[in-house]
Amino acid sequence: MVISATALLLMASMTIMLIYARKAVKEEATRKASVMLDYTTHSIDNILLSVEQTTGNIYFNMQPYLNNPDMMYVYARKLVETNPYVAGCAIAFKEDYFKGHKLFMAYFHHADSAGIAYADTDVEIDDMFGNTPYTEQSWYANPMKTGKVGWTNPLKGMETSEAPIITFCLPIPSPEDNKPIGVIGVDVSLSQLSKIVQEAKPSEHSYCTLIDQDGTFIVHPLKNKLMDKTALMLKGQSVQKVAKAMISGKTGYSPLKIGGQQLYVFYKPFRRAVVPGRSIEELGWSAGIVYPEDDIFGDYNDLLLYVIVIAVVGLVLSTIITYSYLHNKLKPLVMLTEQAQRI
Repeated sequence: MVISATALLLMASMTIMLIYARKAVKEEATRKASVMLDYTTHSIDNILLSVEQTTGNIYFNMQPYLNNPDMMYVYARKLVETNPYVAGCAIAFKEDYFKGHKLFMAYFHHADSAGIAYADTDVEIDDMFGNTPYTEQSWYANPMKTGKVGWTNPLKGMETSEAPIITFCLPIPSPEDNKPIGVIGVDVSLSQLSKIVQEAKPSEHSYCTLIDQDGTFIVHPLKNKLMDKTALMLKGQSVQKVAKAMISGKTGYSPLKIGGQQLYVFYKPFRRAVVPGRSIEELGWSAGIVYPEDDIFGDYNDLLLYVIVIAVVGLVLSTIITYSYLHNKLKPLVMLTEQAQRI
């Protein structure tokens, strides 16, 4: 009766403790994921801001030399060499802007087009970006048409062997009528961006992702998914649900299953810092952190196992000790009973 009552009380206490412990672990994981999401978005935004400010500095320095095509080569090369995040830079102008040049583009890039450590590679000049004339490419055509500053995927819809990149596009206004006469396009390697982000992953097996408004991966631990596959192409109803929530700009978390592994994904819209003089139109990106269930509840599951083992061992020892104690205390009575039976 004593052991049964103790076991019942212990089970009730353990159940309540473990329920609240699991709740606390989940809340801590949510808080940690929120902090890491903020850290991740800030890290990415700092890289983007660095590229934007470097481009702006080059733009202001080249203002007095807009009629000198040779200086465009100087500034394009300088931009690539002075910012470690920049994979390449193109300064292109509209048709017949420079005399003797129907089309003009100064394009410099690092020798390792898919590289990570740009400081270890040489800067090369090229006369072509992609497989179509630059006047037909989005990084040039859209800013020339709208006059707006922004980030774009210049390789979308193009058949090219170029490494996946995103490009910061800064239109160059005419000193006379303020209409665009050219565009500065600055490339950032997505492989390098992913490496920088993944180095700060929150746990051993977790990873960060960043997708654009179409669901295309901008940051992902697997390079073959960058600008090649979208989140909507992944299989699984739970995955599709999360992808659609991220594309629609929602904030939250959800369980999902990929390849038989149980995961949790925490996601929120990508917000850029407000800096004076910065164009802060929404990019439509969404950041997410994917945690394996073991990374969140691994310690809890270990605690649960330890508590159960300790409880079972404790009850067994209590039973043995209680039985031995009662057996010794009742031994004289047993002897008396045997003697009485004998009489």
